[in-house]
Amino acid sequence: GQDSQGNLLTDFWKFDPDLNTWSQVADFAGVARKGAVGFAIDTIGYVGTGFDNTNFLKDFWSFNPVSNTWQSEQELGLYNTIAITSGRRDAVAIVARSRAYILCGYDGSSGYVKQTWEFNPSADTCWTIKRNLGNVSDLATFGRRWATGFAIRDTVYFGTGFSFSQDLKKDFWKYNPLLDAWTQLADFEGEYRSNAISFSLFDKGYVGCGTSTSYQNDLWKYDPVFNSWMAVASYPGLPFSNGTCFVINNRAFAGLGNDS
Repeated sequence: GQDSQGNLLTDFWKFDPDLNTWSQVADFAGVARKGAVGFAIDTIGYVGTGFDNTNFLKDFWSFNPVSNTWQSEQELGLYNTIAITSGRRDAVAIVARSRAYILCGYDGSSGYVKQTWEFNPSADTCWTIKRNLGNVSDLATFGRRWATGFAIRDTVYFGTGFSFSQDLKKDFWKYNPLLDAWTQLADFEGEYRSNAISFSLFDKGYVGCGTSTSYQNDLWKYDPVFNSWMAVASYPGLPFSNGTCFVINNRAFAGLGNDS
C-alpha cells in the first residue's frame, strides 16, 4: 500500500481476532506497490499485480504463515499463449472453488482491462484465461478498475467500479466458473461508486463504503436467491474509501483506507 506521505510500503501484519491484536510478520518480498490484489487459498496467502509508481506489475507471491516466508509464484498469465497479459493495478481478486479469479483493472490503456483470469495454485500452469466480464469480445471496450466483489458458494459476484468512459458504475454480475459464463444481476442499490469494500457471510454478499460523490459508510446486503439488495447497518466509523476487508470465523473486519 501507500501511506499518507506517498511512500510505498512492504510491511505485513497479522490480526488475531480472539486477542484483538496485530503483530508484524515478514515483509512482503516483492517490490513496494499500491493497487495490488491479495487473497488466501487454503492455508496460503497470495499477493500480486499492482503499480510501483513506474511499472504496471504482474508478479505474484505466496506467503506461508507457518514458516513466515514469501515465495515467488508464476506471474499473471505465464505460459498462456491465448491472451496478451499485461501488468495491471486496481484489479479485484475473488476466491471460489479453491481458485482465485483476477478481474479487470487498469494497465495504462484507455480501455482498461476486462479480462477474467483463473489462478489454480495446484496446477502446473497456474493461469487460465476465461471469458471477459459480460462475455464481451476482446475488441469491446468494457473494462473497469476499482470495482469490488465476493463469492457465495461456487459463484463469483462482481460489480461497481470506474469505467473506461470515466464514470462510476453500479451494475453487478455473477460468474459461473463451471460454465465459464457471466450473467448480469440487479444493479447495486446504493449510489454509483468505486473502491468499495465487500465480503460474504452465510450465503449473502455485502458491499459498502467507497467513493461516490463523497466518501460513503453505507452497507448493503445482496440475496442471490431473490436477486435483491437491502440496506443494513452502516459502517460505524468515518466514511472511507480504498479500505480492506476480510472474514475470519464468520466475522467480517473492515478498515484502513482514506477517510473524509
